[in-house]
Amino acid sequence: MVAQSRRPLAERVEDIGAWYGILQGVTYCAVVSNAFVIAYTSDYIPRMVYKLVYSKTNDLVGYIDSSLSAFNTSDYLDEMGVDKDGVDIEGDDPEICQYRGYRNGPEDKEKYGLSPQYWHVFAARLAFVVVFEHIVFALTGIMAYTIPDVPSEIRTQIQRERMLQKEAQFERGVNVNGREEDEYDRMLTALRESHNTSRLSDVIRRGSWGRRLSRQSSDDQEPQKKTINTSTVWEVP
Repeated sequence: MVAQSRRPLAERVEDIGAWYGILQGVTYCAVVSNAFVIAYTSDYIPRMVYKLVYSKTNDLVGYIDSSLSAFNTSDYLDEMGVDKDGVDIEGDDPEICQYRGYRNGPEDKEKYGLSPQYWHVFAARLAFVVVFEHIVFALTGIMAYTIPDVPSEIRTQIQRERMLQKEAQFERGVNVNGREEDEYDRMLTALRESHNTSRLSDVIRRGSWGRRLSRQSSDDQEPQKKTINTSTVWEVP
């Protein structure tokens, strides 16, 4: 492969091309995924919700109890767990047990359903994701604005060169169009004064119309065939 193929030639480009958009999209996805990981895998959001909404003293006293839900053992079914046969258990089963989660208690109307605290924590987590990603995007935008890819002096020079190029193209187009309009006006004036044939011929000869007519007339003429006389010379010994 090394002997039969040739290494591609290097070419200078302005930037990384399509990879810039791809890396930017990967960056956005990484920021959003990190926000969800922080919001749903840590206890920071539930702690803040309890501290600001449910705590009377604005502290974390009683947070563990609020994060546990109650369950009445009388509602326990055999298919929910292991069989107690053969297990030595002293005393009676507890009436109420607790587990981690935000559920309603056995006395509530919607037994063991999702509690309002669960929805408060859920909304707070989504709000944290939105605020987190907006803060990160704002910081990156500020840094990109303060540290530009192209210096301001070079950017100003590039804009000035583009403006001069556009002005030159505009002036060139105006001059060409104005010259053609002047020739067209002279042609119309000469046609109106058709009794003066010498002036008409002068206008056609001097303007671009004369060049166009002469080119068209030359194209209409058939090329003359050139004849070449050939003769044979015999050498006599």
